[in-house]
Amino acid sequence: MGLMKRLAGLVVALGAAACSSGLNGAYFKKGEVRYRVEALDRSTWRPLAFEGNDVAWLGPNGSVLAMNATCKDFGDPSLEVLTTHMLLGFTDRELKERKTFVLDGRDALESTYTAKLDGVPIDITVAVLKKDGCVHDFTYVAPLGHGLEQRAALDQLIDGFTTTDLKPQGRTATVRLGTPEVRPDDGEAAPPPEAPREPEAKAPMTDGPG
Repeated sequence: MGLMKRLAGLVVALGAAACSSGLNGAYFKKGEVRYRVEALDRSTWRPLAFEGNDVAWLGPNGSVLAMNATCKDFGDPSLEVLTTHMLLGFTDRELKERKTFVLDGRDALESTYTAKLDGVPIDITVAVLKKDGCVHDFTYVAPLGHGLEQRAALDQLIDGFTTTDLKPQGRTATVRLGTPEVRPDDGEAAPPPEAPREPEAKAPMTDGPG
């Protein structure tokens, strides 16, 4: 389902604070699908239940976190295609950062954008992976310029995810894609200075006629 429709469902449900009926303890279950959901600070994130989503929370400044699993015959699209599908309905999308990592034994893709939803500018980060015939996705939406404020909660959900009964291993093998070159004043060490050039050899001086 497109993320825009899922967020529209959230707006309708803002008045009903309740955990999804599929969340039992640390695991969400629907049909044959079962995965771990990391517990968030309930004083900051209010659990919500709404149609078309598994679990979601409303946070400060109207920020939203959500997790969802889609298990149906969706073919074998790339993670990039799945990300684009999640963002249907958002306009003026501009990719700010993209990285890959391994999560729960599968390749995952995380993408951060600025965009507009019904003309309202937002920051949005989505992460997606495929496992055992299902697409698992994570979404974090915040007002434009506020994306970093609650980003740690998204990281909690991702690092706490697993479909097994084993302890979550979190993300490994993270690789940033298409990021700009880091300058020395960004906190990285400056490149080593060039080696000094050897002085040019001069022709030997000869004595004049004597």
